[in-house]
Amino acid sequence: MHMPVDKYLRHTNFRFLKRVYIGSGNISLGARNKITDFFRNHSSECEIYELNITGETQTFLYQTPEMNDQGISGIPLPNVLVKIVNSSTYIEEPVGRTGEIMVCTPAICDGYVGNTSDDIPLKKMRDGRQWFLTGLIGTYDESGFFYVKGMKKREYEIGGAIVYTGMVEDLVNSVFGVEEAGVVVINRENAEPYLIAEVIPIDSFILDNNKLIELKSSIEKECEAMLPSHMCPSEIIFRAYLPKNNIGSINYEELTEIARLEYISH
Repeated sequence: MHMPVDKYLRHTNFRFLKRVYIGSGNISLGARNKITDFFRNHSSECEIYELNITGETQTFLYQTPEMNDQGISGIPLPNVLVKIVNSSTYIEEPVGRTGEIMVCTPAICDGYVGNTSDDIPLKKMRDGRQWFLTGLIGTYDESGFFYVKGMKKREYEIGGAIVYTGMVEDLVNSVFGVEEAGVVVINRENAEPYLIAEVIPIDSFILDNNKLIELKSSIEKECEAMLPSHMCPSEIIFRAYLPKNNIGSINYEELTEIARLEYISH
């Protein structure tokens, strides 16, 4: 992947930068490394933060670089209450149990500008407080650390167990040779849903069939070693590009439809 750089930035010294926030969704390990290398080559040791699936948690959780390295999403900010609840009953889940992340914070708004629907994820609880359903699935431990596992809208049931495609995607993106990956689920009649990993290889792999075979094997081995069987992709497909939305994130609806049509044509 070629990372375009403004001509005025090519010779800029960025030693004044302490942190860089990357928006618009998840980025691959390869893209992140290129961004990091760019700033390192321009005299900056800045920390890189991604405003992705856990990016919005930075509005209610505090996370240090050390927490990020350990996979911890963070601890609640001052004057912010965070809990894990059952999405259907809103009953609070115990330590270690997975559920939807619910937040009570002074920063909660009453709705969105121009949105007159009643479908605002706010819930007034018995404690009299107004809580916000984040749509994020996570858990917390006995030390009060919260962990985000994925998004509720990307939660699927396969083989009687819950699959968070974001977790599979993060693992695939961490494999050397992967530029970017998108993981989708195809629903099938009278059969279990089909989990597919759509992968863009790095430039040096694209035209080398042997490297692509090795990359597919590496992805399969990494998934088998790190994920339960129901979360391992049933198929790995290499692509030159993935469909994107207006802000540069993967368009999962379009990618799912492309994968569905290809599956039907097999």
